[in-house]
Formats: sequence, C-alpha cells, structure tokens
Amino acid sequence: MFIYSGIGISIYPLQDKETYLLSYVLFIVFFTIFGVVICNSKYLNISAENKAALSDIVNKQSWLVLMLSIIYIFTFIFPLIYPENALSNIFNFQNFANDFSTISFSERVLIKNNSLLNFIIGPLRILVTPFFYLLLFQLRYKPFRFIMIYSLPIYLKFVNNAYISRNEILFFLLFIFLYLWFQKIFDRKILALFSIIGIFFILPFFYDFTFLRTGDNVISEDKLDKIFLLLSEETSYVNLLHFAENSLDLKEKINFFSYILTSPIPNFLLFGLIKPIALSEIFTHIIIGLNYGDLGYYLLLPTVFGEGIMLFGVSFSWIYSFVVSFFYLTIGKIISDFKELEFMLIAFVLDIFRQIRGGSQFIYTSWIPCLVYFILFLIVVKRMNRVK
Repeated sequence: MFIYSGIGISIYPLQDKETYLLSYVLFIVFFTIFGVVICNSKYLNISAENKAALSDIVNKQSWLVLMLSIIYIFTFIFPLIYPENALSNIFNFQNFANDFSTISFSERVLIKNNSLLNFIIGPLRILVTPFFYLLLFQLRYKPFRFIMIYSLPIYLKFVNNAYISRNEILFFLLFIFLYLWFQKIFDRKILALFSIIGIFFILPFFYDFTFLRTGDNVISEDKLDKIFLLLSEETSYVNLLHFAENSLDLKEKINFFSYILTSPIPNFLLFGLIKPIALSEIFTHIIIGLNYGDLGYYLLLPTVFGEGIMLFGVSFSWIYSFVVSFFYLTIGKIISDFKELEFMLIAFVLDIFRQIRGGSQFIYTSWIPCLVYFILFLIVVKRMNRVK
C-alpha cells in the first residue's frame, strides 16, 4: 500500500493533498493497531482437535491429499479440454511467441457466462486449494519435485491463456525464493546475494513486459531508467483517486458488504438476492465510460485505499482499514495456526501484496470461502474420528 498509494500521494501534485495524506496515514495506523488486536485475540485460536485432524490427514491419509491435489490441477487442465480441445498447445511453444497477449475482456465475459467452466475454475478450485498446499508441504524436502508440482498449474494456466501477467511472474519468483529461504535449500547469504543481483535484471524486464504484451516496441533505456519508469508507473494510480469520490450510492455499498459476507455461500442458494459487485469495474466505468466486455475495454485499478474512498469518501476512507485488517489478518492468523499450511500462508501473504494494487475484493471472495470450506471439512473429519 505504501508503494501503490503512499509514495504517489507524496510525490504527485494532487488537489487536497493534505486530506488524502492524512486519511492514508490514519488508514495505515488503524490497520496496524487493529491488526495487533486481531493477531493477539484468543478467540481466533484453532483448537488442538482441529490441528490433530489435519496432522492425521497429512501423515496417515496422504492418498486423500494427493487425490484432492489432482482435482486442483485438473481445474487448470479442464479449460484446455472444454469448451474446445486445446491440449496440444501444452507443447506448442511457438504458439506462445506468436499469440502472446492479454485475454480480451469479451473472452472473459464468455467464460463468466459458461456456468460449468466457471464452476470448475471458481468454486471447485477454491474448495481444493488447501490440499494442493498440503501436497507441497509433503514435498518440502524434495526441491525438484516441489518446484515442478508448484509450477504445473501456473504453466497450464499460461498455456490456456497464451499469456501470463507480470504480477503472476513476480508471485511465482517470490514464492520459490521464500520456499528456498525457509527450507534452507541453499546458503541464505548466497541466495540473498543472487536475489539482490536479480532485482536489477527483473525490474527492467517488468517495464519492458508492458510493451511486450501489447506488441509495441520496447523503449531503449538503460536499466536504472527503466526501474524509475516502472516505479513511476506503479505509483501513478493516485492520480485517478478523485474519480473514486461519490462513485457508489448507498445500495451499492450495502451490496458490496453483503457480497463479501455471503461469499462462502454458493450463489444458487441465495436465489439471486445478492448480486456480485466489482468495485474496480465501477471505478473503470466512471473514468472511461465502457462496461466490462465492451470493445476497447480495459481495467483501471483503484487500489485498496481507493476502495476506501469509494465506500467512505476521502475524509473517512480510513474506516475501511478496520474491514481490511479484520479479514486479512483473521485469515492469516487462522492459516498460520496450522504448521502444515505454511506454504498456503506464504501464498496468501504474497496474494495480499499483489492484490492490494487492484483492490481487496479478490482476497475476500476467494480466500474467505477457501478457509471456511476447509474448516468445515476439518470439523467433519474430527467428528468422524470421534465416531471411530
């Protein structure tokens, strides 16, 4: 948030800069204070029985972990089979070079309207996600197999889309780095040295990547200039924050919070009473006047701070820090109580860093259901163990 909002507010000539800066500082302060309270709350501790139930699954029922992990990987294979068979693209490397470009929003609309495909890559994938990370936990002492298994879904998604975003690349690299670091696969001093050197190659590449995905010619600049240009690009979101003011009516605000709170409940059980709402799409429509799926549509990112402005206005945007800290840190604390989910915790933390750029909504609607379903699963296992 410091990168995407704090730096930008400080360096760009915004109107009413003091109001934005004060609200941003209050946002950070209250997020931190409330976060400390959450992380020290005894009411969020996982029971010893639930921990034992998960340990029993990992150590004595590894077949279940493997089976559900295969289902997770299958959710990435399925789009290559349905609605069209494109499995041959897995080894068609020339296709990636020729067709490498971001998926059009009209194509994304088609995916959203395909109920079977949407279910497979949505609720089903969310349901079995924890078991994929449990499989990685089982493979933690086997670096080659660990990295290969972790890379497989990412590669399959890349094949299906013929595209991978730079934040997905960064997520992948950081996840592997943290795995190598915490498992001490290499000497940490050597790993840190290579990482520092790598930054000066990766950041300029990320700047060039913007032109690569649009098919434009790469600007000829030295590496240091590209790093500063990338930083300028990533901090410029604040120039659009004034569009966030008064962008939602009361009904849309209520609908947003209702959507978050009911996210673990399958949509068909709600009988259409809660309508999905995307703050980034509303934010984009206000600025460019196009709807999701329209020709020429592209998405503009409000950032988490921008979401706070949309929901509470500039002066009271800090109120949103309580919502964000509650959900983010509650999820993180619960996951951290299970030692077998250490890699899922790493993925969650990295997801926060990349999603805070676009907004908090994806975190809510994917990680909350994921955790709720997983806890319910453990409760069922625990009761079955009692019966036995």
